[in-house]
Amino acid sequence: MAVTDSPAAATKEGVSSAPTSTKPVKQSLVKIVIRRLPYTMTAEELLEQLAPIPEHEYFYFSKADASMHPWAYTRAYFGFRSDSDVLTFRDRFNGYVFVDAKGTESMALVEMAPNPKIPKQSSDRSKNADSKCGTLEEDVDYKKFLNERENPEPVQLASLEQRLKEVEEKAKMKKGK
Repeated sequence: MAVTDSPAAATKEGVSSAPTSTKPVKQSLVKIVIRRLPYTMTAEELLEQLAPIPEHEYFYFSKADASMHPWAYTRAYFGFRSDSDVLTFRDRFNGYVFVDAKGTESMALVEMAPNPKIPKQSSDRSKNADSKCGTLEEDVDYKKFLNERENPEPVQLASLEQRLKEVEEKAKMKKGK
């Protein structure tokens, strides 16, 4: 097969070419997890031992569940933009022995995260806040409800004689039909 400079000619010969685009391609983050960290290790201790760390755009620290103690380990997630940063991190910290403040040692394991998605982080939490939150006391219907509850209108019940007359009239109307 001949090598050609033309994308159309290359496609005809069975070599596929990606469509060209003027938009810059947004490179996705590669999410990795570092497992088997000492169970009492904190995020600050981890970052201190990892320094200097390759440039990353995502960090999540997950403390160990103490109820699982002999098998309880802390883990941390990182999101890297470049593959070279991932490889550098892996080569440097896979098998590295981490020590926490209590002196507990554990050999870490660096691997790709099972779920590659990274949660979107909102810089402004107020975007999702309910605009009606805290406004119940100013609501017209609520004020009306409270007023009716505090000052109930007396219910006018018909007297016994009036009810008997109504029942007799209904009975006469039924007989008349």
